[in-house]
Amino acid sequence: MRATGQITSIMHDWKKGDVAMIRLEDADRQALSDLADLERVTVEIKPYRQKRSLNANSYFHALCDQLAHAQNPPMSPARMKNMLIARYGQKEIIDDEPVVIKTNLPIDVMLENEDLHTWPVKGGDQNTTFFYVFRGSHTYDTKEMSVLIDGTVEECKLYGIDTKTDRELEAMLERWGHGEKTA
Repeated sequence: MRATGQITSIMHDWKKGDVAMIRLEDADRQALSDLADLERVTVEIKPYRQKRSLNANSYFHALCDQLAHAQNPPMSPARMKNMLIARYGQKEIIDDEPVVIKTNLPIDVMLENEDLHTWPVKGGDQNTTFFYVFRGSHTYDTKEMSVLIDGTVEECKLYGIDTKTDRELEAMLERWGHGEKTA
């Protein structure tokens, strides 16, 4: 069961452990009741993040395709997506540090990867390169996706690629903030 809520209080009991009172906003009452009789459950609490619109992600990918084909010579949409995510996207962070990987794979192979978004940061020896790892756009919240799309739109304008009007972009942002279908 997943639910969104707010911690309303935390009580510290040194003998029994800490107790957190949480007001759940969208819990499945039946699923919650089914869990009530269990002796132990696993609980994960993390900051709420507003999800981005699937339309926003589709729009970003469509712009990537158009930008890739506008290059001279044209490049693959995967490489363009990695380039844009490296410029305007979000680095993968673990323990407050950006994730950097080392690989012997050629840079061209890494930049064409659809599943792992990377960008070279520094060279090692002739056969080794280090790469920053970036989160996939499907994990972005509204604000992060907005930054990614804004940067991508500006690049499209440089190539004369038609984009949504400012009004259409504002409407899309408005839908993000009001729970339009999200991932």
